[in-house]
Amino acid sequence: MAEANDALFEDIKHLDTTLNSVRCGDGKVTLVGQYNQSLWQLITFMRAVLERKKKIPFEIRVSKRGKEAIPTSKLAHFFEGLHCYLELHSPDLSYAPHIQLFFDCYYKHPIQYCKQLERNTPFIDGKIQAEWFNDFVAYLRHKGDEIGVRKKVADWERNSKENLKRLDTYVNALFEKYARLMVLRIDLLYKVAVPAKAEMSEANGKLLALPRRDGDARLHETETGRQHARETVARVDIVEAMKDREHLFENMIGKPSLFEHMVGFVWSLEWSRVGGYHLHCAFFFDGSKVHKHEYLADQIGKYWETVITEGRGIYHNCNRDKRKYGDSWAIGPIDHNDDVKRAHLMRTLGYLAKKDQYVYVKPSAKCKRFGTGRMPRSRSGVGRPRKP
Repeated sequence: MAEANDALFEDIKHLDTTLNSVRCGDGKVTLVGQYNQSLWQLITFMRAVLERKKKIPFEIRVSKRGKEAIPTSKLAHFFEGLHCYLELHSPDLSYAPHIQLFFDCYYKHPIQYCKQLERNTPFIDGKIQAEWFNDFVAYLRHKGDEIGVRKKVADWERNSKENLKRLDTYVNALFEKYARLMVLRIDLLYKVAVPAKAEMSEANGKLLALPRRDGDARLHETETGRQHARETVARVDIVEAMKDREHLFENMIGKPSLFEHMVGFVWSLEWSRVGGYHLHCAFFFDGSKVHKHEYLADQIGKYWETVITEGRGIYHNCNRDKRKYGDSWAIGPIDHNDDVKRAHLMRTLGYLAKKDQYVYVKPSAKCKRFGTGRMPRSRSGVGRPRKP
């Protein structure tokens, strides 16, 4: 159980970095409107709600002094932080079914009016707040059964699992064909998405206001309120990013000075709440023919800046971040027989494949958000065997 919780928190930390990170003009990355702790708690809470169907948060005891709530399960631990989960909600995002179930039920249940969550405080109809929390948990379970939430969660997670499976097969096939791969990791971004330091606090304030506005729209159900709630601070839309991605991939064939020895690639269309859309890419080159990986990554990044985006783009060369990654460094030259480095590489690329397992941005156009190159042909078996 502890290992599963640790893995969940690591996944959410990475998701937080994707959704809420901003690369400023000085090159430093800042988290704006971060919420990884709250999302971890909400997912853990909803799992407990749906998996432990007979458990209730509190036992209610009655004495001469009145009603008293006694915690009876770990569900009680989530009571006081319940309203914090609303900070996670954004009109720009789609949520895994059990997370969406929470938001939908919250705005239809009296629990939303418990502004100061104290379990023994009298509330409505002679019940204390803890009783209404028990009722809210029962309501979540009832609505979850009504919509078949468990099957919906399984269907939702299938896409991430299929992406991971394809990624694993693809990268292993590359290593089977080439004794050494040169791996380049480049983030392809946009200048307009890089705010000045003075704009950071303003962006943070807007992000924090979005859940409250969306909640107000749900409560009052006015068209003006709904439109107001759907404001966003993202600066690059999906059409622009898709067009530039297609332009880059089409041009690779005609740019042998950069891509002649490229043997594969993995890409992910990412979205941050301030910057909007951008690309995270891994390029695989034949390691017997390419050696200066930092330099080559810079050249590809400059090609993105000057040719593909015609001055609109910027890039970040992850191959120059070796000190930042330490022992988990998994780019640059990787030998076929280096199991440790290959495992680090798959862990790093795995986040690109499974980024949608809890939250993803609502696309304004139909598009793929993750992809790989064509599966390489298997080796003929001709030639000297590889040395271990």
